[in-house]
Amino acid sequence: MDKADLRAYRQWHRDAAVRGMRAGMDIVYVYAAHDLSLPMHFLQRRRNQRTDEYGGSLENRVRLLREVLQDTKEAVGHRCGVALRFATDEFLGPGGVELAEARDIVAMLAELPDLWDVNVAAWYNDSVPSRFAPEGAQEPFIDFVKKATSKPVVGVGRFTSPDTMVSQVRRGVVDFIGAARPSIADPFLPRKIEEGRLDDIRECIGCNICITGDNTITPIRCTQNPSMGEEWRKGWHPERIAPKASDARVLVVGGGPAGLEAARVAAERGHRVVVFEAADQPGGQVRLIAQTKRRSEMIGIIDWRMAQCAARDVEFRFNTWAEAADILALQPDVVIIASGGLPDVPDLPGADLTVSSWDILSGDVKPGQNVLLFDAAGDHVALQAAEKLLEAGATVEVMTPDRSFAPEVMGMNLVPYIRTMQDKPVTFTVTYRLTGVEREGNALKAVVGSDYMPVRKERQVDQVVINHGTQPLADLYFDLKPQSQNLGAVDHEALIAGLPQPKGRGPAGFCLYRIGDAVEARNIHAAIYDALRLLREI
Repeated sequence: MDKADLRAYRQWHRDAAVRGMRAGMDIVYVYAAHDLSLPMHFLQRRRNQRTDEYGGSLENRVRLLREVLQDTKEAVGHRCGVALRFATDEFLGPGGVELAEARDIVAMLAELPDLWDVNVAAWYNDSVPSRFAPEGAQEPFIDFVKKATSKPVVGVGRFTSPDTMVSQVRRGVVDFIGAARPSIADPFLPRKIEEGRLDDIRECIGCNICITGDNTITPIRCTQNPSMGEEWRKGWHPERIAPKASDARVLVVGGGPAGLEAARVAAERGHRVVVFEAADQPGGQVRLIAQTKRRSEMIGIIDWRMAQCAARDVEFRFNTWAEAADILALQPDVVIIASGGLPDVPDLPGADLTVSSWDILSGDVKPGQNVLLFDAAGDHVALQAAEKLLEAGATVEVMTPDRSFAPEVMGMNLVPYIRTMQDKPVTFTVTYRLTGVEREGNALKAVVGSDYMPVRKERQVDQVVINHGTQPLADLYFDLKPQSQNLGAVDHEALIAGLPQPKGRGPAGFCLYRIGDAVEARNIHAAIYDALRLLREI
């Protein structure tokens, strides 16, 4: 960029700020964070190779940022606050913004912005999922800012607990808490804190499915708050659900995320609800994955829904394997099958010689020493299993038939996964498929093929772990289907339109539906969304 380019850029920025002011904005941002803006690129040695007054020394590299801040203040400062979003560390060493230089930058610009909004970069370091960073993890990288300026400071850091938020304010680390993900999970978070309704807060679990939409070009979603993104499109409110149109006894089979959401929504609407759960505690697959320390916060999905159900007198019957006769004996009006799924075992020679990723995560099977992990699902479970195998000292090859591994995980989670594994004996192999397993002495021979051409390769290992998704556990649904009023069918047009389900033409009695993995394998958000969408209109 020559000087004319820089003048043009500064004018474009001024024009954009004025447009924001005219549109009614109260705060206009200058951005030097997340490796996303020209002012930040000028700060970085790895990008700024200039030899004029905009390159070289720190003062020169800060020059464009200072000028843009001054331009913005002159253009809109009489009406709008001007905030600076600034990343204090990129964790890239001398090539990036480092904490030591960030201290000097803050000192140079201390009183220029009206608000300091500070974080770390890049985005995958900032919006870290819960399994790789605790609450408030950015404090050591931003706690110096408030000491260097009289202007207010806002900080972020995957906050979920009000106690952690209040602690940073009271200790003088920040003046405000930036809570994007927590506000997605619970848009009424500030009000609930103010009213002392802490048990009602739907805490963010840090799963990052909200951010995944940016990678997949799909609408924003939230595992904890499935109404997110549907407020305008469907008219869903995260806190208010229309009361029941008629009295009904709702029986839910399965106490996983889908079943608990179904019970919560039905009880919220005023129905009488009973939940059958085969295990001695709720959670389903969430409880399995939460056994891994890194994903322990996922249990918040279950804890919040159990608390909501308890407040609405939902009856739970644990250690109960429901049979058709048990259901019929209660004479329900509505039966929801949310019994989940079990690991899918692919149809290949020697499948009986393999173990599942669930076996590894649950601890039911001891990790081997030389392991092939075949992942055909591309989800978190495979990477969790790989992590656990590596922690046990195994050498692991993660193989997938896809062109990239773990396509369901997405970058914000994938980057930290790789950081935890790449310095260990792990290899990632793409575009190959496990086609068979044979015994070979005391070891196993894994036969490998490809979807792209006839090829045969072999691996000698002592354990083959398969992650192949789940198959619906739906025997009860099919037992009850011919006895139900709607014959177990969902009217999809009514479901999509947000209308009540028709009664159907089967025998008089109860209506039967299934949701979540009892229909087909899906992620946790989709299972919870299933339940909310259906039970809102039951």
